[in-house]
Amino acid sequence: MIYFLAGTVLGAFFAVVAGLLIHRRTRHKISRFLAFAGHEMNTPATALRLTTLNFLEGIFGDLTADQKSWLEIMNEQTVRLAFLVGDLRDFVHLEMGDDLSLRLQPSKVHEIASEAILSIKRGLEQSSILVENSIPDNLPEVLVDPDRVIRVLSSLLFYARKFRKEGPLRLSAAVNGVWIDIGFRFVINPMTPQELEKSLDLFYPAQLAHSPMMQSTGFGLGFARHLMQSQGADMIAQLNSGGELSLTLRLPKVEAPHGH
Repeated sequence: MIYFLAGTVLGAFFAVVAGLLIHRRTRHKISRFLAFAGHEMNTPATALRLTTLNFLEGIFGDLTADQKSWLEIMNEQTVRLAFLVGDLRDFVHLEMGDDLSLRLQPSKVHEIASEAILSIKRGLEQSSILVENSIPDNLPEVLVDPDRVIRVLSSLLFYARKFRKEGPLRLSAAVNGVWIDIGFRFVINPMTPQELEKSLDLFYPAQLAHSPMMQSTGFGLGFARHLMQSQGADMIAQLNSGGELSLTLRLPKVEAPHGH
């Protein structure tokens, strides 16, 4: 009887292990498929953006003011689409494949911020939103994947554009020990600390599927933080007095060579 029970338990154990291995292989196969599909989606988006840029640069002739305005909007939304596809691919790699490939390199903070602002410049102008960018250009470099940090900061700007109540968007940056903090502040529509904490959950947008107004944009604040943490950085959110929301990207500073 003991041998029979032991055999039954071991048989069940190996069945579970086999099931998990099959599940892992299937999950990995699906993750590769989705990542490949996301890569393919980038191709038409890139072609569309290059075409709009050629029009904007006058390669195909002069544009009227209205044509230029609409092409600027098209170009911005194409960039946004590419960023969303990038987020989707990274989500698949992080949550399904566990194989996110990072390109960490020394990067200048003010260049990252300027690139992110440029990606949504037209939309901010249309919404009459002023950006006060006081990030100095002499800060130490940070060791990050610049493309992904630009994408995260751009996503936060889209978030601010949607949920800002009034006033400008204020960007600043400063050294904080071994970190460089990029601070991003704006007055938001009423939100409790509990609601803010919920919004930092990775699957927060999915939880609001039946909400009349989703309090998120793109993949949400939770994914932005998750993506930052994957490269040794972080994103911190807090409510300040006067209804101001503060979002901070905490990026690792490039270490100085020994002896300096």
